[in-house]
Amino acid sequence: MTMKTAKYFILLISLFTLTGLMCISKSENAVSKLLEKDKIMKFQNIMERTSSDIKIDLSLDKQSYLENESIILHIKVKNNSNETDSIKNLIPYRISNSILLKNNKGEMLPYSSLIMDITTTYTLIQPNKELNFDINLIESNGSKKLESADILRRNFLPGGSYSVGLLMDKNTYGRELSSNIISFEIKEPTGQEKLDLDNLKQIYKIKDGIERSLQYRDFAFNNIQSNYMETAFMSYDMIRIFDNKKEHTKTLIEDYKNFIEIKPNAIQIGLILLHCYHLIESDYSKTDASDFLKTVIINHTNDKAGSEAEALLEKL
Repeated sequence: MTMKTAKYFILLISLFTLTGLMCISKSENAVSKLLEKDKIMKFQNIMERTSSDIKIDLSLDKQSYLENESIILHIKVKNNSNETDSIKNLIPYRISNSILLKNNKGEMLPYSSLIMDITTTYTLIQPNKELNFDINLIESNGSKKLESADILRRNFLPGGSYSVGLLMDKNTYGRELSSNIISFEIKEPTGQEKLDLDNLKQIYKIKDGIERSLQYRDFAFNNIQSNYMETAFMSYDMIRIFDNKKEHTKTLIEDYKNFIEIKPNAIQIGLILLHCYHLIESDYSKTDASDFLKTVIINHTNDKAGSEAEALLEKL
């Protein structure tokens, strides 16, 4: 083979390789578009396909949120029959993976949390009873991630209008179930709220967990009027709840109590009450923990904290 022939041969191979890569790229794009189209069609076709026995209802605490503010999707699964029923894999991770979130451009925002669970479980639902799940959409869905040293992913959902529904497939849940569709909007923060968010984003990046948790705590209690106060405190809670040192848990218990007094109608007040109850039970006694809930009920009869404490006391 001459040098000139070899050059042509190499050029020909390169052209074939490039053509092949282009075909693969086009094929991957085509598959991606088909999957996107399939999700959009599923979203558009969500109807009340839930059987008359099992009803799934979605709700939010409000209709408008600021960027990076926690968006808690409340999911109620009710058994309307007179017999005990069971649903396969009815757990938060699986449910999060079945959320269909669409923005005002018609784009589907995928599930993108780092949490995974490959086990198979079955959950019993008693006759005419309901199970409730809370999913934070900015931790479960989105295509853009904020820079953060925290364990849980922080997705960024930009300003705009959104629609969300829940579609459970037969393969995962043992039956096809679907929810209602609800809408909400996200607004860009301005003025002091924008400054608060910028400050919070800087705290996200702090590598040292203890320092980051203390910064979250300081932000929360120094900015009690901010819409990001609860987001900061829940971030503090997420780190400190795993700290078993008694001197630290005592401080956390007092911080929980202070938070309840400042924000008795906070979106995630139920979770704060639960965490505080378990810490008091662990450090002191179950009686002390129950007395804590009873005090909250008395002091916050007309607040969300009171009703959540009453419901928690009945369960425990």
